[in-house]
Amino acid sequence: MSFSLTNFSALTGFLPFLLAKFFGYIAMAIYLNKFYKKDCSKFRVALSRIILGLVGYQIFSLLLSSALPLFGLGAIRGFPAPPEIFFSGLFILRMIEWWLVITFFYQRKGIFSKEKQFNCLKGALLSHVLDIPAFFGSLFLIGGLC
Repeated sequence: MSFSLTNFSALTGFLPFLLAKFFGYIAMAIYLNKFYKKDCSKFRVALSRIILGLVGYQIFSLLLSSALPLFGLGAIRGFPAPPEIFFSGLFILRMIEWWLVITFFYQRKGIFSKEKQFNCLKGALLSHVLDIPAFFGSLFLIGGLC
């Protein structure tokens, strides 16, 4: 693999995204540690959530791009689906990802307890909010808005 400016731009554009998510998820891990009165590694929680997000998003995008043509729908303006379908599905995916993180690190009992659901909701909302600085940070680092 040879080095090119395009590869470097893609990598440096991805860096703000990862940093925004990583520090936001560390903040969520601090909150969850206090809420559940546990001392889980903030870095492991954040890294696990990032990995789940990257893998989950790839599967989600693949499923959307494969299933939507069956219904006469397709990609719109860079999204793999119409925005209302994309963001609704993404929100559900993020709830599932946070459910997995909370179940693994914090609360194995009470699989569908109200407190776990509420913390999954907080995590999913945080994930959406973190998309904003991650997106704009990526744009400005690459060299400005297109």
